[in-house]
Amino acid sequence: MRPFVEGVLLRFLNKLKYIYLYTKSFMQKKESLSTEIIEKLSTIQNDLTKIVMELGQLSLRKRDLKSELENVDIVEKSVQTTFDDKNKELNSMLAELEKTYPNGEIDLVEGAVYFESPE
Repeated sequence: MRPFVEGVLLRFLNKLKYIYLYTKSFMQKKESLSTEIIEKLSTIQNDLTKIVMELGQLSLRKRDLKSELENVDIVEKSVQTTFDDKNKELNSMLAELEKTYPNGEIDLVEGAVYFESPE
């Protein structure tokens, strides 16, 4: 063992020894608890155990949700980049069409463009 760990362990054992000797110096008396108190204490202990389990499950779920959210962020950034690229592509095409068809309006349903013509 490392010296630090040994030192901590030795101090801990000395404290336990002191506590043991201190409590032994008093006379101990044994008295039975009522069934009602025992049942109440058991119920509280069981409730606490359930709460600790639930907290553990919530912690695991929270970790899973954080991971899922990180994945959603990655996908969102990718989709945003794709959107930006397609938007640039559309604007580029519209700029080219604007040269040929000034002040034009495109009807994708009819597949036609309406524009101002000097003729």
